[in-house]
Amino acid sequence: AQYDRLRELLREELDLVPVAETEALVASLRSPGPGAAAPAETVPVVRRPSPARFPFVGRTTEVAAMEDAWRTGRPMLIEGEGGVGKTRLVLDFVAAHGTHALARCRSGDREVPYAAWTRALRALAGPQPTRARLGGLPDWACDELARLLPELSASGTTVPPIDSNEQRSRFFEAHALGWRELSADDFDAIVLDDWHHADAASVAMLAFVMQRRFEAPGPGGREI
Repeated sequence: AQYDRLRELLREELDLVPVAETEALVASLRSPGPGAAAPAETVPVVRRPSPARFPFVGRTTEVAAMEDAWRTGRPMLIEGEGGVGKTRLVLDFVAAHGTHALARCRSGDREVPYAAWTRALRALAGPQPTRARLGGLPDWACDELARLLPELSASGTTVPPIDSNEQRSRFFEAHALGWRELSADDFDAIVLDDWHHADAASVAMLAFVMQRRFEAPGPGGREI
């Protein structure tokens, strides 16, 4: 009875049939006469198929909303309970629309200022960022980016600590320019996964960069 319910659910919700191992297991359990136990050696090992092999179904309303945001170039925020398939939804969507960069936040990011933002920058700049990669930026902006990406530090250059609102504004402006430069042309989308783990400083930085993008729209990947 349990098998029959499984088969019906697979058919109705996923348009699938049980895998061969499941069919063989059912056959081995049904073959003995009443009251007889199936020999242990006839029960196959059941291997769970990878979810990546399953067809993506449902979420028609969500996909339609994402398509609308994609056409207009708006950032997207995907929310939901853990395990409901947000990441699969987003990655399937962006893979069907072009190239993308992916930065995954971690639970420990909340305790480290700019941890999540730095990971996002590295997703765009690559494992070994260089000033040549930021050829469109002035030196002062590269110096500010070097606070989080030390590889961009110019030889003999010392960047003073941020100890005023003016210096903080300069730091934020540099990252708005850097984000625009790094995302232009190379990526159709930028996915920030599990952003709810991001530290407060990274959240503030992303909000500022998105504000600047709305004020001066131009080339660059869509943020999800």
